Amino acid sequence: MVELSEVDAKKWQPLLNHATLARSGLVERRAEPVRMAENDATAIGRPKRTFRTCEIDEMVVLYEQGKTVYEIADVFSCHRQTVSRQLKAHGIRMRLSGMTPDQLDEACRLYESGLTLKPQ
Repeated sequence: MVELSEVDAKKWQPLLNHATLARSGLVERRAEPVRMAENDATAIGRPKRTFRTCEIDEMVVLYEQGKTVYEIADVFSCHRQTVSRQLKAHGIRMRLSGMTPDQLDEACRLYESGLTLKPQ
């Protein structure tokens, strides 16, 4: 038998209670399993996060202020791909992640001074 973590135990407790009641005959078993709509859960079974309009607006503002999708994901406690997906869905063009002009100048200066990324 596998023991569930506290988080998993809480998540699955309603199902376990229902199964116990079904085995004892106190609730009627369903002939067909309940099917979820395709977009109701992610591949690993977590419900998709929904954002209020004001949250998406805040994501857009933060992104346009120069924050990265990683930083925005931290603010909203979600994955960076979730932020990217929301921004793209709302017509925001994604920045290419490259060096800033200052970083590029510094890289050129260091390269010209003889530094390289290749192992010596």
